[in-house]
Amino acid sequence: APPLATPAPPSVDHRTRVVPAIANPPRAAAAAANPVPIVVNVVANPRTTLEIDTTTTYQTIEGFGGAFTEAAALNFHSLNVSDQNLVLDAYFGAPFGGDGGEGGHGYQLGRIPINSCDFSPAQFSYDDVPNDGPALPHFDHTVAHDAKYVIPFVLRAQARAARAAAQHGGDGGEESGDGGNGGEGSGNVLRLFGSPWSPPAWMKNPGGNRPNSTSMSGSDFKQGLATDQQEAWANYLSDWVSAFQKHGVNMWGITVQNEAGNGEVEARRVHTYANSSV
Repeated sequence: APPLATPAPPSVDHRTRVVPAIANPPRAAAAAANPVPIVVNVVANPRTTLEIDTTTTYQTIEGFGGAFTEAAALNFHSLNVSDQNLVLDAYFGAPFGGDGGEGGHGYQLGRIPINSCDFSPAQFSYDDVPNDGPALPHFDHTVAHDAKYVIPFVLRAQARAARAAAQHGGDGGEESGDGGNGGEGSGNVLRLFGSPWSPPAWMKNPGGNRPNSTSMSGSDFKQGLATDQQEAWANYLSDWVSAFQKHGVNMWGITVQNEAGNGEVEARRVHTYANSSV
C-alpha cells in the first residue's frame, strides 16, 4: 500500500500580524515593535490566526477579580493558616512578584452575592418575615450569616490586596477617581460590588417553576419582583450595603441582578430588573 500522505502545514495569511502576550512587561515594547505571526491550531479552520493589536484601544478594563461566594468562603475557612496565605498570595498578590512574593493574579475586583446564590449550601435572606416592607423592621443588620465566613474572607483579601499595592507602588485603581478605594473613604484597593440572585421569597410573584408559591428559586417569568414590593427591595439593598459597611466591607458598586441578560433561565430566579425601582 502506498504511504500515507503527510498533511500540508496550514498556510499563514501574512496580512495579519500577531503580538503574543508577554509575561515580562519590560519586553512588551520590543515585542510590539517586532510582532511575530502565530498560527492558532483550530481544528475547524486550520487557517485561523489570532491578531492582537496593542496599538488600538477600544475600552478601559476596570480590573479582574472573582466572587466571594459562600462556597469559596467555606473552603477557605477549612484550610490551615499556611494554605490560606497561599490562596491569598495566589489571587491577590502583585503580579510578577512585585510585592516580594512569587507573583499572584493581582485581583482588584471582588463580587459578593446579596443573599444566597447557587454556590450557597442553602437559601437564606436577611429578612424572612412576610410583608415586612417597606421599612423592613426585622432586617438582620448584623448580617450574621455572612459575618461567619464570607466577611472574614473578604477582610483577609482586602488586607492582602492592600499590602500588594503598597509594596508594588500602585493603588489598584487610580484611574477610577476614588484612589482605588473599595468605597468612599474605605482605603481599600480591592473594589467590591454586590449582586443579588433573588430577593426574599415574600417579595416575589409566584409562577414559572413555582406556580403556586413564592420562592427564592423561582418566580413569574415576566416579572419576578412584585410591584408592591419594589420599595421594600430597594430598602433591602440599601440596608445590606450599610450592614456590610459596619463590618469594614465597603461597596464600590452594586448590580441590579446576577446574569440579568441570561433570558428565561435567569427569569426563573428573579427578574428584579424588570419594572424595578432599585
